[in-house]
Parts: sequence; C-alpha cells; structure tokens
Amino acid sequence: MLNLAVVLVEPRHPGNLGSVARGMKNFGFTDLRLVNSCEFTEETYVLAHRSKEILDFAQKFSTLSEAIADCSLVFATSNKERLKTKSLLPRKAVELANESYKNQKIALVFGRESTGLYNSELDFCNYLIKIPMAEIYPSINLSQAVLILLYEFFIFENKIPKLGKLQKQANFEFKSKLANNVNEIVKSIDFMPKGIEKRFTNSISKSFARLPLTEKEVGILQMLFSNIAQNIKK
Repeated sequence: MLNLAVVLVEPRHPGNLGSVARGMKNFGFTDLRLVNSCEFTEETYVLAHRSKEILDFAQKFSTLSEAIADCSLVFATSNKERLKTKSLLPRKAVELANESYKNQKIALVFGRESTGLYNSELDFCNYLIKIPMAEIYPSINLSQAVLILLYEFFIFENKIPKLGKLQKQANFEFKSKLANNVNEIVKSIDFMPKGIEKRFTNSISKSFARLPLTEKEVGILQMLFSNIAQNIKK
C-alpha cells in the first residue's frame, strides 16, 4: 500500500470530514491532514461511522506547506484547468505514484468546498488530478472526490478476487439443435398453432439463439427435453 496522506485545505462542512474519514477506512488509508479546518461536530462522527480513530489521529496544520512538508509527491485536485500545473487523469496519477514514489510519502490535496485550491497553493503541487465528469454538471462533493481517488489508488495495488471460472458459452449450432428438439416436442403434442406453423417454429429458434446459454446449460436442457420427448412417446 502506498504511503498516502489525504490533505483537506480549509474544509467548512463538518459532515464532509466524517465522510472522508469513512472513505479512507474503506480503502485502507489512515493519514488525514487538515489545514485550518472547521471543528468536528456530532454530524462528523455520525458520518464517520466506525472510523473515529482516523479523526482522532488527524494532524492539524495552519498552512498547506506545513501539511505536505514530508511529502515527495503532491497531487492537487481540481475540476478547472490550471496553466501552471500539468493535469493527469486519476489512473495515470496512480501509475506515476507506483512507478517512482513507491516508498515515499505522497499527498492528495483537496481544496475548499466552495472555491477549491488557490493558484498560490497549486504552486506547492507537482501534478493536478482531474476527475472526468459529464459537462452538464462537472462538480462533485468533497468527500465524493476523495472516495473516487482513494478507490483508484486502492484498486491498482490490490488483486480483486475473481468471480470464478467462466463457463464456455454455447455457440449458435448448439442452441439450434436445442431449439429443434423443442420444436419436435411442440409438434408431437399438437401445440403448434394452425396456419402459422413455420412462423411459430422460427420464433422458438430465434428465442433460443438469443439466449446467453453456456454449453453446460444447453447440455442440461437437452437431457431434460429428450426425457420429455421419451415420456411423450410412451
């Protein structure tokens, strides 16, 4: 796990502090640093939900430069283009951190809820991270931004459990044979609607062709329909 610090510059909503702490615990990060922050309230601890220790051990600073003094790589976050600072997408930022700063302190700096980071504060940062969003409303809550970026850092370093071995999907020929068996059963029980026999048969064939069946599932259905056909003949 990267040695990552989450730095919040002048957060003004106590609830955001709790939500950030919870998000940090969700993804295994514990180093929270606050620059001229509002005070914790009951709402802060309610939204932190089992992440109280992150709030209790949060470090408090009066300036951003103090908060990032021990950091070798500093990422700022903003939804606006800044000419002085190179912008990276979240995953590119994570790749950079893992390639060159694996054993060093890294800071993720988040600005004020209302105005973000000032240009003078961006001068302390190496790179700007921009979270891509729909143009209709390219703005998200502070705690949401923290959660998205921590997820990206977490997912890069952790192997996600596989959902199990994928079954081989049945091809068109397999499903066609199954549909033919079904059509034969339909004919044998005289269920075929008069006058539209061909259309009805084609409809069944198309229905089976569209189904996302595995070879194993087709085999089970073949045995089932074959058993039904045998019992009909008796």
